[in-house]
Amino acid sequence: MGKQDLTQLSTAELFAELQERLESAQEELSLIQTRSEAVSIQKAGQLIRKKRLQHDANQQELADMSEVSYSTISKIEANNPKVLLENILKVAGVLGLEIWIS
Repeated sequence: MGKQDLTQLSTAELFAELQERLESAQEELSLIQTRSEAVSIQKAGQLIRKKRLQHDANQQELADMSEVSYSTISKIEANNPKVLLENILKVAGVLGLEIWIS
């Protein structure tokens, strides 16, 4: 809706429009903040290890929760490039992390 269109709205319609714009701006800000916290795939292993330790879990416990092998957890945390992305996503999901590919 253009700026001149706002003058044609009732108070209730104007409030609704402003509320919608505010929500849109908040969503955009949230995405910007989340992206600024993003790490490269090379650092994903370090972040996963940090989150695992915050959850007071050892590698075997994380492996059991994410249904991957212990050796896979070890490889992820060591940033081994031969780990399947599917397994990284499983482990990240268990820890409440999101993985974006761009």
